[in-house]
Amino acid sequence: MIRLLITDLRHHAGMWLWTFVVAVVAGACVFGQFAAGQGMETAIARYADESYSTTPLTVFCLITVGVSAISVLSSTASRVVEMRTRDFGLWRALGMRPGAVRATLLGELAILGGIAGLVGVPLGYGLAHVLVPMLISERVAPPQTVPELPPAALCWAVLFTAAVAVLGGWWSAARCARARESLLLRGESAGGSRVGSLWRVLGRLLLLAGLCAGIVAAYMAIRDGVAGSDEVISAAMPAALAFMCVVLLLVRWCVPLLERLAARLIPRSWVAAFVAGRTCAVESSRSSATVLPFALAMGLVGVLYSGRNFGMSGVTAQGFLAMFGPALLVAWTGGVAIIAMSAGQRRRDGALLAAAGARHGTILVAEVLEGVIHSLVAALLGVAITVGAVYLVGLASAVPFSEALPRAPWEAIGIVVTASFVTVCLAVVVSSRVGARATTLGQMLRAQE
Repeated sequence: MIRLLITDLRHHAGMWLWTFVVAVVAGACVFGQFAAGQGMETAIARYADESYSTTPLTVFCLITVGVSAISVLSSTASRVVEMRTRDFGLWRALGMRPGAVRATLLGELAILGGIAGLVGVPLGYGLAHVLVPMLISERVAPPQTVPELPPAALCWAVLFTAAVAVLGGWWSAARCARARESLLLRGESAGGSRVGSLWRVLGRLLLLAGLCAGIVAAYMAIRDGVAGSDEVISAAMPAALAFMCVVLLLVRWCVPLLERLAARLIPRSWVAAFVAGRTCAVESSRSSATVLPFALAMGLVGVLYSGRNFGMSGVTAQGFLAMFGPALLVAWTGGVAIIAMSAGQRRRDGALLAAAGARHGTILVAEVLEGVIHSLVAALLGVAITVGAVYLVGLASAVPFSEALPRAPWEAIGIVVTASFVTVCLAVVVSSRVGARATTLGQMLRAQE
């Protein structure tokens, strides 16, 4: 079994490349947190300063990085499984049991995650040197803190990264194992059973219902409480974060609708824009994974900085990056990875347009506009989260919504929106251009993922 794992992983290393990149970034962030936390513990013990605590900070950062990595890796692993459905169908036809297929996929992810954890060690040590000064400036870490490189932290970082990789690919592996051989051999998506899909939808709806109930309860407490009191403030910020979670949970359903709407609104006379809109509409399910990381970044900025503008949160730029920077780095890398993993399809679409007589400039504009549509949808979701957060914190501060809205952190949101526009558009164009010149038009049209 081990030989099969290593051989199959080596032969399909190209397909796993972006999953490996995301896992390396996650491993670097995890090790950076361990190195910074170990340095804080040493400084606290050496100078007997009990006013600092490392455990809550380390646990919180590891949870955010882990959740971010699992979310991203589930998308990249699902994409790899989708590209290899015929291989898995052949395995099943040759007698391999569904459990063995699932174990093979998860074993490959565990090996990939372990190697990525080791590769991410030097990057994580460098990241720790960036995080520690931020923590010191925010008075979260003692001034004498220096990142350390203990062997125990190395082992835990590798194990954590491997576990995150396995959890990220668990659903895709289970879905592939449950699929029928005939579907896999035809190269169709390894869809799960209707019962499993129903349970996932019900679970998402129950989570949404719970969050909405919490928001309503917080709203009642804010409305009936004394503006500016501790009780009202303690209800407003969690309610804003819960509203952000509601919007992010709806991304899988909202993004396809918004991108299909954009495709319908674009006139057919503008060929490049029409092609970009239709591409986004056809690939709308994949677009959800692209949009989510950038919407998450905008939502966090909108919620935390709205609280700061109304005196409910003392977050600063350095504090925000120290707490959420690693998780956002993983999510941001995942957004780029999803775009890059669909580059083959995008190159074939461009080759088809070229064969139909489209100019090179038209194809380039269509690719840029595809990135613009993704970014616009992410910006709309980020603005929606910000508006909801401003309404809640404004209500808690007894500020009318018409006066509270101009006090929203529009400058910070604008910076994140601009960064997402640049990142997405560059990722779409660069990933489509890499290797394109070395391939003829016919080879591109016949190419597989």
